[in-house]
Amino acid sequence: HLAAIKMVKMQGGVFGAVSNSAALVAQLP
Repeated sequence: HLAAIKMVKMQGGVFGAVSNSAALVAQLP
């Protein structure tokens, strides 16, 4: 998951922010 988040951050932009948020939400119990 960390690698995926790093890739998203590298891409940056609004899509990156949305993808990063979605990834964090998916990790919530």
